[in-house]
Amino acid sequence: MKRKITLFLILSLLITSLAACKDPNKNSEINNGSNDEVIEDDEGKKDNNKDEKITITVQVEKEWREYYEKAADRVKDRYPNANIEFIEKSTVEHIELLDNINPEDEKVADLFTLPLERLYDMEKKYVLGQLDAKSIAENLNISDHYDKGLGAQFKVDDRYMAFPMNIKTLLNFVNTKNAQANDIDTVKDIEFTELSNEDILIPLFDIWYGISFMNATNIELLTKVEPDEFYSDMTRYFSELSVDEEETFRAIFNYWYYSQKEDSKLFSKDEYMDFMDTSFKTGGNTSLRPGSIKSKKHLSKLAEGEINILPIEKLVVMGNPLLQWKDGDGLAINTRIKDDNDKKEITKAMIEEIVNRDYALEFFKETGKILENMDLETYINSDLNERDKKLIKVSYKSYEDAEKRPASKEWEKVSATWEKAILSWNTLNPQTVEEAYEILQYEFKDMINSIK
Repeated sequence: MKRKITLFLILSLLITSLAACKDPNKNSEINNGSNDEVIEDDEGKKDNNKDEKITITVQVEKEWREYYEKAADRVKDRYPNANIEFIEKSTVEHIELLDNINPEDEKVADLFTLPLERLYDMEKKYVLGQLDAKSIAENLNISDHYDKGLGAQFKVDDRYMAFPMNIKTLLNFVNTKNAQANDIDTVKDIEFTELSNEDILIPLFDIWYGISFMNATNIELLTKVEPDEFYSDMTRYFSELSVDEEETFRAIFNYWYYSQKEDSKLFSKDEYMDFMDTSFKTGGNTSLRPGSIKSKKHLSKLAEGEINILPIEKLVVMGNPLLQWKDGDGLAINTRIKDDNDKKEITKAMIEEIVNRDYALEFFKETGKILENMDLETYINSDLNERDKKLIKVSYKSYEDAEKRPASKEWEKVSATWEKAILSWNTLNPQTVEEAYEILQYEFKDMINSIK
């Protein structure tokens, strides 16, 4: 009897000791039908189960969706627990949405396209999350020259806020039938001042087009001279301009002046697009129309397929080639996921697959977009049609010759200042280039003062 009691006491002590060894602040629960244990801490927070779905939303334009879905499938091959949902909106619509609602709203995506010109504005509104862009560049084998191109352009201070998606620059589109009918020689350089107003249509009130004239003669619309001090060539008097600069502004003024005389709608912000489309159609008066890479499909349709594509520098003003910016779109993440490492990892993988150089041809075919860090020969030696090959070749040429786009939050004021000044000519009706320039000078002086 005494041995039984002794054995009982030993067993009791052993059970008590084992119970005491268990962490009193932890409890475990077993998933039904699963061997995976989910650990819960004293605050009731659960660690991610390896089978738990991680959902991100991605903004996509309708025409891009098939390509994006294939990219998402490749991400899911790497991350089986990734759930990628799409918000089908154009880039413009999605940016407008971000302008008007909180980035926490589910109507906006975790990953979206960001035009370079909206970088500082979106960053200032706390819409963007910081990206580990250099790591993405390393995974894509483009890290050696990443900071020499658009990658550096998408930085704010020392933070990468988007990853380059595609290049953008200005090209010359030629309706070949109209050019032949209007006796426009596109083999040699095309002198802007020798063309009639309808031979070429450029909405010069838009800085995207106007800057190519400024770059032609190195006119600085805004530059930083000290950490907190800015300067613009436009604050000079007309008499202080060089001969080339004077002639550039004379060309712009004459283009506006005779457009007004002919009752053209080119300088009407509400009507210029319809006017340009009608005039560029085959049988119309317009032979040349500068536009972006994505304009090709639309302009080709207007020209009934009879279209040629030339570098923007083929067009000269007083012998000086027009030069655009090195511009582009980026892929950015919503600030709401900046602290969610799981979602950031999936969005990072999605970025890598969207701009994966192994799929550069599919990317172009399905989105019309051209990668920055890509070997031209990959496109040239492909099954693309000859017109698309020429578009890509000309795009790289114009992009290579283009000026680096200014990157500062203050530069956002330049576009509005330029547009306001040029469009004000419609009501102020200057009769000489000096009068027209004085209006520009006044607006830019006002802009510089507002920055100070």
